[in-house]
Amino acid sequence: MPSGILPPGSPLRLVALPPAGAAPGFTDEYSGHTIISREVSQVDGADGTSIILNVDVPANQAPVVALLASQERLAVVRDADR
Repeated sequence: MPSGILPPGSPLRLVALPPAGAAPGFTDEYSGHTIISREVSQVDGADGTSIILNVDVPANQAPVVALLASQERLAVVRDADR
């Protein structure tokens, strides 16, 4: 998650990671896949250390984002020039 507050509408990339504990070089149909998105909102998580980030993604990518998010396999990237 990029540090600092992201204003709504900030362009982001969601990058799919390998599963936790995967062997080096592991690859599957999702690893490395990038999904272009925009931030909708963010709130502090109940644990006080995490952030819940709501993003807008293309409808055809929503199932993949939901699957990867449930497996904690997404990295959020904000490009400096975007």
